[in-house]
Amino acid sequence: TYAVQCLVAELAQRSIPSILFDYGQSFELQHLDPQFTKFTGIREHLIGEEGLPINPLEIFPKDTQGPKSVATRVSDVFDAAYRLGDIQRKVVIDAIRLAFEKSGISETDFSTWKKELPSLLTLQNVLEEMSADKEYPNYKNAQGVAARLMTFFMLTSFRSDMETWSWDSLLTDPKQKVHVLQFRGLEGKTQRVLVELLLWHLFFFLKSSGQNPLRLYCVLDEAHHLSFREGGPTDALLREARKFGLGIMFASQQPEDFSPPAFSNSASKLIFQTSDPTLKVSKLLASKCSNYSSPEEIKQVISVLPQGRAFFITKNRGHVVTLADFKKRATLWRQT
Repeated sequence: TYAVQCLVAELAQRSIPSILFDYGQSFELQHLDPQFTKFTGIREHLIGEEGLPINPLEIFPKDTQGPKSVATRVSDVFDAAYRLGDIQRKVVIDAIRLAFEKSGISETDFSTWKKELPSLLTLQNVLEEMSADKEYPNYKNAQGVAARLMTFFMLTSFRSDMETWSWDSLLTDPKQKVHVLQFRGLEGKTQRVLVELLLWHLFFFLKSSGQNPLRLYCVLDEAHHLSFREGGPTDALLREARKFGLGIMFASQQPEDFSPPAFSNSASKLIFQTSDPTLKVSKLLASKCSNYSSPEEIKQVISVLPQGRAFFITKNRGHVVTLADFKKRATLWRQT
């Protein structure tokens, strides 16, 4: 986490903003190094406490199937967090499609896609109606889904009585270059759903803006909270975000928390001391490190790194580097 703070602060000094998804409370203001807060211009967004003015049922310009695309995406997020299974996932898809229908939005009439979207409350009500409708073939599964998602609906942080959320306003903020999205106060599965829906929202915002040079970093610490499944938002960002101007920074205490695609699709890696008895990590690193002859050689290096030293891989070459602390960095910085 300290290393992430250093990297984010260096980006801020180069006028590149960062958005930190903080679900482990590692980036609460009182826990940050004073030099970090002094030189970055940081702003907290208390999502768990104050809510967030976006609608997860939004139809994005790239949703070519309209409500069907939304139903597929949102049901996948719920499935990943709650392990719904095929039948309960179908129930969620049916409920979302029916919620759109009740709001006057037709899957086949593009002109209706701009109408007022159904809310999560509408979706909750539709699920309860399906649970009570014995003519619906999966009404018993609908009862199970409604019960499992009750906590999410109860604690959800999506609100319609606030100013519309704008990623662009974070990108262009002249004073704050670091924005921390705080998820404290929400239970684990609700957090996970919120994070994934937000990542999808960010992905489609960037995609709608077209290809761009690097203009923003998304920072995801404690990677064990993330799902790297194929087709999920993290996987989509890893594969496509770079061309839309987004850099991604993942961090975790355990290298095993990252998927093989995360290793292969990330351009640079910073590794502090870690044991690797099975060579699993060293093999992944060796495949991206042309100046080391074997995984065993890399294992020898990363297992004995002293504090403040790290093994850094970029442009397919590995180097042992020293990370300067904030006291030293601050002598080179200007206050934002």
